[in-house]
Amino acid sequence: MEHQTKIANYLDQKTTEIDQLINQKERLLTLYEEETAIINQAVTKGINPNVKLKDSGVDWLGEIPEHWEVKKMRYFTKIKTGSKDTENRENYAEYPFYVRSQTIERISTYSFDGEAMLTAGDGLGVGKVFHYVNGKFDYHQRVYKVIDFTGIEGKLLFYYMKLNFHKEVMRISAKSTVDSLRLPMLQNFPVCIPPKQEQTKIIKYIETETTKINTKKSITLLKEYKTALISEVVTGKIKVN
Repeated sequence: MEHQTKIANYLDQKTTEIDQLINQKERLLTLYEEETAIINQAVTKGINPNVKLKDSGVDWLGEIPEHWEVKKMRYFTKIKTGSKDTENRENYAEYPFYVRSQTIERISTYSFDGEAMLTAGDGLGVGKVFHYVNGKFDYHQRVYKVIDFTGIEGKLLFYYMKLNFHKEVMRISAKSTVDSLRLPMLQNFPVCIPPKQEQTKIIKYIETETTKINTKKSITLLKEYKTALISEVVTGKIKVN
């Protein structure tokens, strides 16, 4: 009986602490649940709510500020694939190695040093996996590297692609299943581009929002930890003294 009381007290204490953390995170999540929509609004409509709009000519994009322009990526970037395969990864090696998932592997070589955006060329990552990097790295033979940004900030393009490229994938998949990203699909992807000075303001605005991105994930992890803790204690996997 005494042991059961200790277990109950221990669980009460720990679950109360976890519940408090969850409540804090959920309150934050309530405040920031529209974050993705806010960021997408910034990269497609800007941050001036009174700006005059015009038709972009792209169905899924809709209206954009009248002083912005729409260009296909082929006109302001260079795009190519890597030369490495997944088996080339090395644990604890010096450089990041970008493969076809959101997980960043490691490798002891680098094939590029500079600013780039990367996205998966096939598999489940098509239209979903995006990385922004500025430094030395290597990348998979089925990962596209986008560089040499002309007239657009690389980080702004990253945010725009991350939130909107899947719409183009969905448009194409209405006709056929898209499990492989071909170069022309990237080259012809329409991007709305603000004036340079406005781009800087939009990026700064987005960066204040991205600090909140992991709120929902944190809540999920805390809830999973709470469930696992209770299970392990009541099954005897964790001994309570």
